Amino acid sequence: MTAAQVYDMTPEDLGEHLVGHSISSSDEQSMTLTLDNGTVLQFSDVSDCCAWFRVEGVSVSKFGSIVTKVERADYERGDGDGFTINVLSASEVIGAVEIDGDESSGYYCHSIMLNVTEAKS
Repeated sequence: MTAAQVYDMTPEDLGEHLVGHSISSSDEQSMTLTLDNGTVLQFSDVSDCCAWFRVEGVSVSKFGSIVTKVERADYERGDGDGFTINVLSASEVIGAVEIDGDESSGYYCHSIMLNVTEAKS
């Protein structure tokens, strides 16, 4: 198995691993998604100086559908920089990663960490 870490994960980073694959399982406790090819994506909290981001939730409403797009959807929050990364199949949202945080000065972190463990081929 090969492993990689993506610091300050963007929707594009997540899309590189999801688009063209389907999600076969998810685990809300370990904040993981397992893909059809055996790759495991784990979402981790990050903090650096006074900036922080944490995973609020990972949800999937439809397993087995091919992921065609990953996009960021900002939402209003009183005192932070929270956002959602939606996972789509065709134009239907089939999953989401909820992220909360505060980038403070904007110099440190801007998102969570993505840990990718690819299955042996």
